[in-house]
Amino acid sequence: MFNDALGLEWWDEVISGRPEFGISGSGARADYFRNTFAVAMAKASIGEVFILVKSRTSEAVPPGLPGAYQNPVKSPNIWRDFEFPTLQANEDVKKVTSVDISNNYA
Repeated sequence: MFNDALGLEWWDEVISGRPEFGISGSGARADYFRNTFAVAMAKASIGEVFILVKSRTSEAVPPGLPGAYQNPVKSPNIWRDFEFPTLQANEDVKKVTSVDISNNYA
């Protein structure tokens, strides 16, 4: 998973321990890091890829759209704008599955 890929020690040292890097919280540097890391994960993926969503439907506008491909309340939508197009271009990815964690599927 995105949160686990680099390990807790890396996140503690680089994100929390080094505020001068400017990638904790929000802002242009944090957004760039997140987007680049999402693309890198998608490029490194093979086989079946899973995206976890809070629920099958969302609180987005309009409400009730399927979770992974919903219109975002907040833009950009990292999944739709960066990760999914990169996964589609990755010939090693055979399937993308959305998992609804509200039904205890995770």
